Amino acid sequence: MTKIRNTKWFIHCLDSASNEFVARAMDGLHGTTDKFKLTMCSDGIKHHLYEVPDYKFANRLFLSQGQLRAKLQIFTSQNDGKPKAWETVVKKKKQKIGLPEIKRRSDAIVRSALQHRQR
Repeated sequence: MTKIRNTKWFIHCLDSASNEFVARAMDGLHGTTDKFKLTMCSDGIKHHLYEVPDYKFANRLFLSQGQLRAKLQIFTSQNDGKPKAWETVVKKKKQKIGLPEIKRRSDAIVRSALQHRQR
């Protein structure tokens, strides 16, 4: 028999500006006044957490933090367990490399090939 998972998503604000940002984002959602609580988490520390509606909402806030200068951390809990920090949010895009780095790598390949040919 398959066990049904009840997953809850939370946002932890790391500074007051971030707290204001999340409070405004949560404004207007039904029943949000009771969604901000001091909660004992799996790391043994009590964190002030906003319970958010779902993963999409949490991820949207998390992705917005760079442009809004917010500092957020996502927490999740399953089946009413203690929330824990969620590490697998979004894979960072690989940074594009510039021409100097491409040239450096190319030169290294050429040197290696020349050394191999001389043997």
